[in-house]
Amino acid sequence: MELPKTPQRALASLLFRTAQVRLRGLHYTERDVTQVAPDDLRKIDICWSVAPVLGMVDIIRGSDFQLRALLLALKAGEPYRLACAFAAEACSAATEGGPGRERTAMLLAAAEACVQKVQQPYTLGWLELAKGMTGYLEGKWKRCHEHCVRAEGYFNRCTGAWWERATVHLYATLSLFWMGEMGEQSRRVERGLRQAHERGDLFGVTNACTGFPLLSWVARDDPEGAKREAAETMEQWTHQGYFLAHYWAMLGTAQVDLYADRPDEAYARVKSEWPALSKSLLLRCQLIHDA
Repeated sequence: MELPKTPQRALASLLFRTAQVRLRGLHYTERDVTQVAPDDLRKIDICWSVAPVLGMVDIIRGSDFQLRALLLALKAGEPYRLACAFAAEACSAATEGGPGRERTAMLLAAAEACVQKVQQPYTLGWLELAKGMTGYLEGKWKRCHEHCVRAEGYFNRCTGAWWERATVHLYATLSLFWMGEMGEQSRRVERGLRQAHERGDLFGVTNACTGFPLLSWVARDDPEGAKREAAETMEQWTHQGYFLAHYWAMLGTAQVDLYADRPDEAYARVKSEWPALSKSLLLRCQLIHDA
């Protein structure tokens, strides 16, 4: 299994696998884990290790691997891996916005059916995470927050689920921003940033110091502190390619510039990064496109 070298190649691979899923459907023959060849399980697990994590950095490449995981899980028919694959694919479907709602609901229902058979904290957490992320992508902020809080409870019972905890923490924080709960958002950002620094977790630090969470510094009337945190965080990121972290940094610092009455700087920042953003294909996600 190879990682596509460019966003365009990843998109071509993604469209091919999307067609495969649409043609075969979501039917499967349920099997116990002992009935599936170890090599087949390993392939699913490799794709699963890559897909959701990469999807929070590079949506197109992550979605490509997510569809690989879904196709392999459908072939295997093992409920634990199907539950995770259906839940993650629901998140991917929700990035289409309105046109993807019917498919998103279908995938969530399929995930829930598998989760009920497995009843493990990790799959229960992923079901709640999927409901939270799809709620966010559909503009249902309260629903997003409620499900993310429940997901945190499940993932706290799992060993090593640091990425999952950081992700539900992020979406719970983002939903608070849209609900106008800036005080609670600031407390979440402060706690998340402290924990991420303790773990040496760049993903968690980036979640706290870019995008709308960055406005927690603005709520304290500290725009310079906000820009400093964002700049220091992004210095640790690669400058080869344009990923979701770059978009969130651009959006957050532009908002800070607007607050500080520097509209020219905000406009210049967006204008300078727009070609790279367009080339990255991140604008295929409706929420990013509309923002």
